Amino acid sequence: MQTMETFGERLAAWCSKKGISMYRLSQLIGVSEANLSSIKKGKRPPSDEVLKKIASVPELDLTYAKLRAWLLLGQATPEELAYLKQELEKME
Repeated sequence: MQTMETFGERLAAWCSKKGISMYRLSQLIGVSEANLSSIKKGKRPPSDEVLKKIASVPELDLTYAKLRAWLLLGQATPEELAYLKQELEKME
């Protein structure tokens, strides 16, 4: 797994891997493109509601738990980060 800093970078890379543009994702989850862009750029974290909407997109094959883990990776201490990365790798 490639190391990335922000939730938004992880999400954008995953969407690209699955062939879904961020614009298309915004349409699928009913969130404005500007809102999703702010999340992608790390300007604001996604709400739980947005995480649940993303997890509901079948083409992405993402769970709410995995999305929360991605979010927490950017907020964790080094010790927590090591643990979370191990757990995330088990999910992939």
